[in-house]
Amino acid sequence: ELAQQQLLPAQRFVLISNLGVHALTKVRPIDTFCQELLKGDVGLLRDFSLQYTAEQTCALCFQLLTCMVPKPGDTAGMLNSDVVGLSAVAASERRQQQQQRGQ
Repeated sequence: ELAQQQLLPAQRFVLISNLGVHALTKVRPIDTFCQELLKGDVGLLRDFSLQYTAEQTCALCFQLLTCMVPKPGDTAGMLNSDVVGLSAVAASERRQQQQQRGQ
């Protein structure tokens, strides 16, 4: 999974139940790592890095760095599909929190 995440988009699943149809996107390790970095909590980063070897953690760092460097002609620059994925995850979490408050 770590090797594929830089080449392939996050896996998407459709869940059909009596409550409706739900589209789910698998959160990739790079997405989780990016979220933890954005939060800036050293404890969370330490816990995350303990799940992987030092080489794998370095590879995740390298992947984030190389995705953040704008390519020639790329006006968006930073983690194009990853930012969209993270935004979708954040939006989904906000919806769930709002629904819980409404109940």
